[in-house]
Amino acid sequence: MNPVRTAAEFRRVPFTESLTGSTMGTDRSRIRVLLAENPDRDHRLLLALAHGQGQVNVTVADSAAACIQALDVLAYDCAVIDYRLPDGDAADVVDAVALSVGASHALIVCDRAEDEHAIRGLGLASISSADARDGDALWRCVERLVAAGSVDGPPAAPALSTSGDDAAIGTGALCDRHVAEHRLAARRWSGRPSVCAMVDLHCNDTEEGSAGRGPSDHDLESVASLIAPHLTAADVMCLWSTAQVLVCRDSASVLDEWLWAESLRQQIETIELSSGGLERGLSATIGLSRGEAGADLHDVVVRAGEALLLARRRGWNTVCTDDMVDVSRALDEVAGMPEGPEARRIELIRRLDRTLGPTQWAHITDHCVKVSRLAVDLAELMKLPEVEVERVRVAGLMHDIGKCVIPEQLLAKPRSLTAQEWHLMARHDDYGVWITERLGIDEQTIRYIQNHHQRYDASLRSGPDQEEETGLDGARILCVADALVTMLTNRSYRAAMSRSHALAELRRQSGRQFDPDVVDAIHYRDDVVRAIAA
Repeated sequence: MNPVRTAAEFRRVPFTESLTGSTMGTDRSRIRVLLAENPDRDHRLLLALAHGQGQVNVTVADSAAACIQALDVLAYDCAVIDYRLPDGDAADVVDAVALSVGASHALIVCDRAEDEHAIRGLGLASISSADARDGDALWRCVERLVAAGSVDGPPAAPALSTSGDDAAIGTGALCDRHVAEHRLAARRWSGRPSVCAMVDLHCNDTEEGSAGRGPSDHDLESVASLIAPHLTAADVMCLWSTAQVLVCRDSASVLDEWLWAESLRQQIETIELSSGGLERGLSATIGLSRGEAGADLHDVVVRAGEALLLARRRGWNTVCTDDMVDVSRALDEVAGMPEGPEARRIELIRRLDRTLGPTQWAHITDHCVKVSRLAVDLAELMKLPEVEVERVRVAGLMHDIGKCVIPEQLLAKPRSLTAQEWHLMARHDDYGVWITERLGIDEQTIRYIQNHHQRYDASLRSGPDQEEETGLDGARILCVADALVTMLTNRSYRAAMSRSHALAELRRQSGRQFDPDVVDAIHYRDDVVRAIAA
């Protein structure tokens, strides 16, 4: 179970009736609460908040780590925190609360009097667990904190967080988060598909090689000026937290938004900054999520936040989509299967079946099977050791698995790809490494997958030590097998080549793109080539 769950998700759990009773008051319905509750309480605090209130705006975390994660991604008006969580206590998350919503917006639920004394020592508000079971009492505490915070306020947001008039949206200024939420609600009924991009900004000190310091007001202004020309008056751009910008705009397609996000990420890297005499670099990690017309954009924002978390786990300064989140969850589910990697691959594809397009499906199934068979024939003909032949077989089955996260629209494009589209397509090798590592493939086989598009002349320039280190023999076999099967197959951008034409292309590129020994070997397996071309 995902430890961080949204109000939308809780509408689907067994106690739905408790969450949809009488109509909630207007003020309470607008209060966004983060509830960090120990699972041992059996959701008593959640039920207390929800009882008789109608639709509640509550996000639930069941550990200190999940609470900190939620605070890092989304913004809340108040945090209700169980004093004793499975992996720590309230003190462990106070700093995160202070940075996100302000310490004055935290309410700690205590079981024991000594816990309440400790909380008061931290200058935080508290309520006994017995009193908290009374939903009205709990809500009154929450409302007092929110009301007090509106006067005292949490730590001031950067100056670009404006007071929030609608004119600020789409003009290069970052609007206030509350104003943005009204605009997001309006978009839901506009009938337009939307994409939400959660842009996490971080600074790198080139002299120290460090990363992670928050952006300045000037940095945010520079980023906003890059985004604004791509927005219309109906689009939304707001400062979601001190280091995160949320963008919601019309979406033509997943592919267009991914290309836009990659372009934005690269442009942000070019921003020249300076601080205290140090040269600094600004970079962005981006989570993308797309919602169809009429979608609840709160859920789309949450999924963009989940994509951002995945991007961080995979490495800063990258873009992840909500489709990757689906793949990651499926990988989590199959990783524990006692069967081997091949069985996990089959189960992964089965779990993704409803989300895969026909071209994605063809690439990761039929194409991979043909490449694997041809590669095994070539490996045996070239007298590779039996263990290497087996690695080539498995690598062939898995070499294009990364295309399950490449948009169907890109794979099925009927025309030549642009340079930016080729750059995105080439990422499937890296995504394949990510997926096959999670499936439990051995390191050498993963190297074959990672290098199956590497040119022969490029590997020669790497030197013999590099060649031995990366194990390019299997990758070179895969490179030729993959190219030949592709040439002999109908693709969206061209018809299948004839057998003679495809073999002539291999010979033409022998010693440049392809290993001459592998090209020579393939001419001894004319029967296999005929079978593929049939």
